[in-house]
Amino acid sequence: AKDDYSDNDGTIDLDVTRIGFGDVAGLNINQTAVGDGIEGTYAPTLTGPYAGMLSSLFTIADPAEYALALDQLSADLYAGYLRSSTMAGARFNGLIYDMAECGKGSITNELCRTENGGPRIWLTGNYGRVDTDGDVEASGFTAEQYYIAAGVDFAVSPNFVLGVAGAYLENNMDFDLYDGRIDSSGWQGGIYANYDAGKFYVKGAISYSDLDGDSSRTVGFGQTPGFNGGKPFGGAITGDPDVNVWAAGAEAGVRFALSENATLTPYASLDYAHAKLKRFTEAGLPGANLTIAGSDEFFAGELGIELQAQMGNIAPYIRGGWQHNFGNDTAHFHAAFADAPAGTDFRVISEDFSSDAGVVEVGLAAQFSPNFNAHLGYQGRFSSDVEEHSGGLTLSYLFGGAEPAAPPPPPPPPPPPPPPPPPPQVVCNKGPYIVFFDWDKSDITPEASTILDSAVTAYGNCDVVPIMLAGYTDRSGSTQYNDGLSARRNTSVRGYLTSKGIPDERITSQAFGEANPRVPTADGVRELQNRRVEITYGPGSGK
Repeated sequence: AKDDYSDNDGTIDLDVTRIGFGDVAGLNINQTAVGDGIEGTYAPTLTGPYAGMLSSLFTIADPAEYALALDQLSADLYAGYLRSSTMAGARFNGLIYDMAECGKGSITNELCRTENGGPRIWLTGNYGRVDTDGDVEASGFTAEQYYIAAGVDFAVSPNFVLGVAGAYLENNMDFDLYDGRIDSSGWQGGIYANYDAGKFYVKGAISYSDLDGDSSRTVGFGQTPGFNGGKPFGGAITGDPDVNVWAAGAEAGVRFALSENATLTPYASLDYAHAKLKRFTEAGLPGANLTIAGSDEFFAGELGIELQAQMGNIAPYIRGGWQHNFGNDTAHFHAAFADAPAGTDFRVISEDFSSDAGVVEVGLAAQFSPNFNAHLGYQGRFSSDVEEHSGGLTLSYLFGGAEPAAPPPPPPPPPPPPPPPPPPQVVCNKGPYIVFFDWDKSDITPEASTILDSAVTAYGNCDVVPIMLAGYTDRSGSTQYNDGLSARRNTSVRGYLTSKGIPDERITSQAFGEANPRVPTADGVRELQNRRVEITYGPGSGK
């Protein structure tokens, strides 16, 4: 201000230059946005609760206290609530498409599903906790999430599972500043599917969440007598922040066998969620109540690797990966003072969430009966500013599952080599000679070499006769794959015989795949007695 004394009329003229509400030095983005929103409607002639709130702002002399007052008015907790809601929707989506695996962490679907089984029902309880650090723009928070979910699925084909799921969710958030709290709860529903060919899989889900929220926060600033009865402007503010969330996600992986009972699976996934904060108006503190609406998107990709093992009916697993968010690092909403003239609109952002995070998951699947299974798991997500932990127990029951097959008899000892024919009579031992193979292998084992050597010796007593090779597999793979595997086993035996001097043109082979099992089993069961090649000599062989 400046004064100008006039000798002519004896008056002093004062010129006052007012700094804009959003132009005070040192304000952050949210504080500036609130100040600029106020500036758009400020007039000395304003009356009512909004004018009283502005009067209290004028009583603050310290710039730091003024910045904190604008911080309280920004209600940045709703931006954090939006981001938490999108992540809760994406988390439910991942939870239900994991259910399509039937036995999470199993080597094959046989752990909890058979081709002839009926529908499967499952129930899961899951708890999660999220802790964020906050930053200069917005408050950090702690969120506790409770899920109770159930679903039903069925096998459309031996490799394809389709299901539907529903859940009840509670998401309770405590914010670091201004007594901020938002409790929300509601229902979630989705569909999920999984195509599993054994070597690779693709799974995905689409879900919708409808959450009803209740919020509370406090505001308090200004202490100059003459305004608000000489008391600080402040009080508790409540709201009803209801959110709808759409989410979609998919994951694909390829399995590599490390041994008969362990696999390594590189995987890639994409997750998308869109949350809409319905328009609502706060209550409790006229002048500071806000009308709020907003939306947030979460779009992330993940690359990782999973190690799985199977020990009888127990299947542990561990996975680790890296997740990158391709969307905005901040969530935001739009607000306006409910008691102000039109024109106070401003935009508030959340804390800046890191785009990259490490993820880890460990779990254990178990089969208690042919129909009843359980899964216990933990998931963690860690970035520079957010830490998430979740875990739960899932129980599932398969209707119409096959009864357990009787244990197969022990394999018979290899037949002894044929005795040398007594002269002068020559006896042709036509077989069959049977050689067995390791699971998913066509290599000649040392035991098989002994039997084949006996067969070669016997062939020398049979003059010029045809030879027939009949290749078989057990039922642990697909029919198409097993047809090829039995043919490869024939090829291995043919190569061994010709290497011992038997002419190739005398050998005929046929691949029977899963047909004609020595030991009948259910589909998917590994049985040594059925992984074989049978060799016969003499007239009629090879036809």
